[in-house]
Amino acid sequence: MKNVRNIIFDLDGTLFDLEPLVHSARGRVADLLHTNGFFASKSYALKRINDLELRHGPYYSSSPYYFAFYDIAKALYRKTPGSVEKYLKKQVRGFSGGSDPIESFVAELEHVYNIENVEAVKPYPDTLNTLRELREAGYKLFLVTLGRTVRQKNKLDRLGIAHMFHKVINEGPPSHDYWFAELLKEYRLAPEEVACVGDRTHDEIRSGNRLGCVTVWMRRGRYAEDEPSEGDRPDHQIRFLAQLP
Repeated sequence: MKNVRNIIFDLDGTLFDLEPLVHSARGRVADLLHTNGFFASKSYALKRINDLELRHGPYYSSSPYYFAFYDIAKALYRKTPGSVEKYLKKQVRGFSGGSDPIESFVAELEHVYNIENVEAVKPYPDTLNTLRELREAGYKLFLVTLGRTVRQKNKLDRLGIAHMFHKVINEGPPSHDYWFAELLKEYRLAPEEVACVGDRTHDEIRSGNRLGCVTVWMRRGRYAEDEPSEGDRPDHQIRFLAQLP
C-alpha cells in the first residue's frame, strides 16, 4: 500500500460490530411472526431464520438479499394462504387482490427488519484512534454506506464518526462500483492511490478490484469465514483497523 493516500471505508461490520443490530432485527421479525400466529413461539421463528443462514451462509438473510425471508414467506403462504392475506390486508397499506402476497409479505418482513430507529451501537475499540491517526498522517478518508439511507444516518449519528471523513456517501443504490468510481472521478484519484476497506468480499472488495484499487478485507464478524471467489480476493487481510498502515 505504499502509493495509497486515500481510503474508502465501508460502515457496517467494518467500523463497528454489526452482530447486535442483526440479532435485534431478527428478533423483531421473529416477534412479528409469532405475535400474528404464524409460528408457535418467537424462539421457533428465530430458529427458522437462523437455521436458513447456517445452511446457506451469512448473505442468505442479509441486505439486500433476504432470501431467508422469501423461504419463510413462501412456506407460510403455501401452508396458510388465507392467514397471510388476512394479515397483509390488515397491516399493509395498498395491498389488494392484485398484489403478489409473497412479495408483499417479504417487503413487510424487510421493513420490520430495517426500522429507522437504531439501537445503541459503538465503534470497534480501535476505530476512532485509527481514523484520527490516518487523518493526521495526511490520508483522505471516505465512507460509502449503501443501506437504508435514514437508518444508516442514524447509525452514523450514534457512532459519532461522520466528521472524521472528507466525504460520506449514504445514497442507497445503485452500487459500490458506481460510488467508488464517482469518488475517484470527483477527487481525480488514480486507482493505485486508493484503498477500499470492507468486510464483504463480494461487495466492497469486488468493486475495488474491478476499479484496480488496493483492496483490504476486514476479516472479522459474520463474513469472516467466507472463501472469496476469483475476482473477490483482496490484496490484504486484516482483523483490526489498527493493522492498516
